[in-house]
Amino acid sequence: MDFWTESLLDRASEYDNLIILKTCSKAIGMAGIRLGFSVAGEKLTNALKMVKSPYNTDSISQKLGETVFGMKSVITEKTAEIINRNKFLLSEMKRLQGKHSLIFKTVYESVTNFVFIKTDYYSEIFYALMEKSIIVRKFNGYIRINTGSVSENTILINALEEILFKIEEGLK
Repeated sequence: MDFWTESLLDRASEYDNLIILKTCSKAIGMAGIRLGFSVAGEKLTNALKMVKSPYNTDSISQKLGETVFGMKSVITEKTAEIINRNKFLLSEMKRLQGKHSLIFKTVYESVTNFVFIKTDYYSEIFYALMEKSIIVRKFNGYIRINTGSVSENTILINALEEILFKIEEGLK
């Protein structure tokens, strides 16, 4: 929802079976405080209240969240930065796909903070990146690369260029 122009937040109460969960860790960059919230209709909200711990978030995290959510311009600015870094990462992955189409079969467009890539070499790429202290997610046939800082993205792109070249050389 942070990286997309559309949202169902204003319409959540219209649906009995819709719950929207929001975290402060992505666009807001506050993963360490472990804070999020839910938006749902009355029935689902009451069900959630019945099963949650009475004090499931500490007062410091709540105060930090309150402060940050009051700074809408900062949230907008940080989200825009992540969107721009993700666009750059996506364009670089498409560039690599153009050079290594046998390895990167599909680079998916997204409205998230990551790039999703279809590849038969997901395990090789995953472990080669891990050896370089770069962690991505691997799924059966896919890798997911979270958008990092400009320097992290540059390090990742350079590492991938080297890894993809080695894989391609092994295919010859």
